[in-house]
Amino acid sequence: ENEVVIVKMTGKEMQGLFDYYLQSKKNNPASGFVIETDKDKLVRALVGGKNLDENKTYYIATSDYLALGGDNMKFFSEGKLISTGIKLRDLFVEKFRANPEIVAPTDKGILYSTKKKSDIKLRKDMEKT
Repeated sequence: ENEVVIVKMTGKEMQGLFDYYLQSKKNNPASGFVIETDKDKLVRALVGGKNLDENKTYYIATSDYLALGGDNMKFFSEGKLISTGIKLRDLFVEKFRANPEIVAPTDKGILYSTKKKSDIKLRKDMEKT
């Protein structure tokens, strides 16, 4: 069972997260940061709506699977892993009991300008719902 963990990282260490998405072009569920690319260049990297500060400390909630390098997310090893003891399953059950109506997020966390037009159209259609 996957557990929710917090990874404490400096802005400099966070650069690995942005590099990962730049290279992989994956659209994993993400929130709280913006990654915008054009071809093979990182155009914009924001955390909490602000430019990444290399000297600031950031806290990222994720699963222990990803924090331990799953899906090639090896950049998390640069940070400090903080265990919460909370199983993802339990977190979801608690959240859905408290809020049974699910509303899709509207933030645009990861924007790849080099994706096929059909992918971009699908993403825009999803953002409207």
